[in-house]
Amino acid sequence: MTNHANPPRGWYDDPADEARERYWDGAAWTQRVRRKAEPVRRAPAREPALDLTIQDLTPAWRPLGSRAARAAAPADAAAVTGLAPAVPLASWGRRAGGALIDYVIISLIFAVVVFALGDSAQLVTEWEGWLRSLYDSAATGSYAVPAMSATLAQLLRRLLLVRAGVILVYSVVFLATWGATPGMRLAGCRVVPVPPLDNVAHLANRTVPADQAAVPVGWGRALWRSLTWVLLDTGGLLVLLQLFSVLMPLWHPRRQTIHDMVARTVVVRRS
Repeated sequence: MTNHANPPRGWYDDPADEARERYWDGAAWTQRVRRKAEPVRRAPAREPALDLTIQDLTPAWRPLGSRAARAAAPADAAAVTGLAPAVPLASWGRRAGGALIDYVIISLIFAVVVFALGDSAQLVTEWEGWLRSLYDSAATGSYAVPAMSATLAQLLRRLLLVRAGVILVYSVVFLATWGATPGMRLAGCRVVPVPPLDNVAHLANRTVPADQAAVPVGWGRALWRSLTWVLLDTGGLLVLLQLFSVLMPLWHPRRQTIHDMVARTVVVRRS
């Protein structure tokens, strides 16, 4: 280059290598070289965002445990798995609520029956006498429990049999005719036979085919179910087994109790 045409100082294409740049000091080429910078690549233009609203997303998700999710669960399961329409098994809360209502009704019936038998006055008299002897024993420093009179022991055995009879008749009649006791009906539950083995997929989803949920429980199953309940409710160490049975639906895959397993029944929600 001549002086009058010298370009200003800077980086220019290297005459010896097109892939490099060489520094021009304003008068001559220097030994400083560098590779040419890569051309800047521009990112492709973004596609326009989808114009979605919350209503568009609502069918795709539901809060776990919401009423909408529970109500749609059988229909969704049928759509995904190809299973027939189904009815969900009753929750432990529904069953416990129904049992509590039944106990109140049974207690009222039991009180009426005892009054009708004329045992109430004698029972109160004998019971007061035994409590008085228990108090007198404690007052003298003795903690021995006094023996019941033969009359009181006989009355208590009679009342135990009467109570068992009331529970048995109440449960068998309503289960065989209605498929549910009054407490179960108020809690939205129904007792049905365990579906056949070809419906295992439904039971795995804690549901019962809709047609099976309409099958009557029958007198035989109603009797076995009620007898088991009465036996576990007689007292003593069986009370612990009854408590275990009451809690079983919390973890059992079919939400069954011991009396359900004996009678081969399940409890479903009433549609």
